[in-house]
Amino acid sequence: MEYTLPPDLLSNKDLSDNDLSKIDQALLLSFTWMHFSRIVDDRIHELFRQGLVRGTAAGGQGNEGLAIPVALLLNKEKDVISWTHRGLGGHLIWSGHLGKHLSQYLANSGSPTKAREGNVHHGDPANRSYPMISHLGAMCSNVIGGVDSQRRNGINAIGVTFIGDGSSSTGDIHESMNIASVFNVPTVFIIENNHYAYSTPTSEQYACKTLVQRASGYEMEGISLDTSDTEETLKVLSKAFETVRKTGKPLLIEAQTLRLRGHSASDTCDYLPEGQNEKWAKIDALPRLRNRLITEGSKKTSSVSKRS
Repeated sequence: MEYTLPPDLLSNKDLSDNDLSKIDQALLLSFTWMHFSRIVDDRIHELFRQGLVRGTAAGGQGNEGLAIPVALLLNKEKDVISWTHRGLGGHLIWSGHLGKHLSQYLANSGSPTKAREGNVHHGDPANRSYPMISHLGAMCSNVIGGVDSQRRNGINAIGVTFIGDGSSSTGDIHESMNIASVFNVPTVFIIENNHYAYSTPTSEQYACKTLVQRASGYEMEGISLDTSDTEETLKVLSKAFETVRKTGKPLLIEAQTLRLRGHSASDTCDYLPEGQNEKWAKIDALPRLRNRLITEGSKKTSSVSKRS
């Protein structure tokens, strides 16, 4: 199936040299992809409401502040990843045309799964982006195996696998973290803590105070990350990826993210406390970054005008 070429604005997909010295350019690139991802996710939601996307649709609105920096910073030529249903922006950066991903949601013959599956249950295995699996823990072992294979072939690769706050309590994930730790497989386990496992709040999911504490049980380094600040997210992830690549050891990141829509399109979110959506909207990484870029752009314009 032929698709229209994307605009030049979306041709740059890479910050993998980890050079963030030109932070303004890095932030502008991040915003470009975060905004694009939000637009596509919203459009998919509209298509679902129109009955053109069947089954359900799980959006990543509020998760762009994590998925986009991860995708931009990784080496798409050798690293291994498995995105969840919140990582559409990562799919768009890693490989494939927007049309192909939309075809997946529409379950037509031009989709990666040849219409055998809809929604986000797809990937690009040939380019080491492994398909999303609803039972999120099952994706971890795939990434570990892929990274181990790359390393055995002399390729200095790392892997990134995503976990939800709810799925962090499942057996597959703990088995995978144990294997990665015992055999020194350089894998970054990222827990997307959006505070609800479907409708179950984190306070009812586990006894530990923070999920980053799980790292100590496997002798891993553990990092807490607030993804509402895109500059800080880029710097923390860049350093983490560089560390794992050098040491060959796994690492755990607990990333505070948002779920600005329900678990899926059919979720009414009636379990949320009053005012919760408004609180989340105030710390949404996308508008925060937009406001920062506008403010700093205005300052530079004003400075140039004064010198003139």
